[in-house]
Amino acid sequence: MGTTMQGSIWAQWVHGVNAGGTTQTVTVNPNSRRVTAYPSMSGFTVTHPGHSHGAFGGGEPPSLEYGYASISEVHWHDGDGDIHQWTGSIPYLAGGFVTKIKFKVFDCSALLVINYWE
Repeated sequence: MGTTMQGSIWAQWVHGVNAGGTTQTVTVNPNSRRVTAYPSMSGFTVTHPGHSHGAFGGGEPPSLEYGYASISEVHWHDGDGDIHQWTGSIPYLAGGFVTKIKFKVFDCSALLVINYWE
């Protein structure tokens, strides 16, 4: 799997996901193509301050909110036809002979993008 691509993008797949409060998985099968892929967001964390005044709901403790979007699984084959699989969490993919990409989005909205290269 390479880290850069050279040439021209000949197609692009873009998909919007709104996973407010849930986890959504989106699977795409690029048909053994050279691709770059990424979600528009990799992650965020927000700390909500506590509210002690009655006008703001009173007595609410501080709270933490977070979400993320990543590539969670990739399948590809090498020149000898051997199939490889990787699982984990990465924010960006650049590679050839890619046959499957799985995106995972948790508690946020994100655009998922795949660029197909000539």
